[in-house]
Amino acid sequence: MAAGKDPDAPDSGKLLYITVGEDRRRCQEQLTAFTQAYYGPQYDVATNCVFGSPKERAANIQGFIDAGAKTIILGPTWPDVEQVTRIAKEVVPHAVIE
Repeated sequence: MAAGKDPDAPDSGKLLYITVGEDRRRCQEQLTAFTQAYYGPQYDVATNCVFGSPKERAANIQGFIDAGAKTIILGPTWPDVEQVTRIAKEVVPHAVIE
C-alpha cells in the first residue's frame, strides 16, 4: 500500500521481444537467435514475440491488450537506436490502450 497500489489486485503484463522491419523472415531469424540463446530451443518466437512491419506488429500488441494485459513491455533484442525509434514512432501509436 505504500506505493498506492493494492497488493491483492496485481495488474497483468506481458514482455514482448520485438524486431521491426520489412523483411519478416529476417526479423524472425534475429529474434530466434536472441531468444533461443537466452531461453533455449523450446522458446516459441512465433507466439511470444512480435516481428515484421510496424502496423502488423501493432495489431499483435493490440491482441495482448485486448486479452487483458495492462502493461506491455516491448523489448528490442539489441541496443539499436533506429530500432527503438521505429518502435516508438511506427508501432506504439497504432496500439490502443484504453
